Amino acid sequence: MITKNNKGQVLVMLVVFVSIMTAVTAMAVSLIISNSTSANKFELGFASVEAAESGAEIALLKLLRDPTNYTGETFTLDDISVTVNVSGGTTKTVVSTAVLGTITKKVQLVIEDPINDVMSVTSWKEIYWKYG
Repeated sequence: MITKNNKGQVLVMLVVFVSIMTAVTAMAVSLIISNSTSANKFELGFASVEAAESGAEIALLKLLRDPTNYTGETFTLDDISVTVNVSGGTTKTVVSTAVLGTITKKVQLVIEDPINDVMSVTSWKEIYWKYG
């Protein structure tokens, strides 16, 4: 007759099960933190590009009102610092830069002949982004 001593087998299986569940839980928490950080950066980046585009739109309005003297400005939208620079003669280049913490977004517009009250935007693009 063969007898087996199984007294410690349940404890070993319990320790293995608890170890596996702890590892799975740690990986899940790590994944949640990573996704949350990515989503936050995406949201801040989206807010920054919207602020840069708002700066470009303000520049368009001010160039319609005063095409020869408007060279740009700096202002704040919520916590976002926006700087607008306008350069050029009959073809003007507008660069609007938005900075929110470590995130920077730039939008560039090229405008043809804003002096005759008929403005033609020939280019509107995001030219720079930086996530800190």
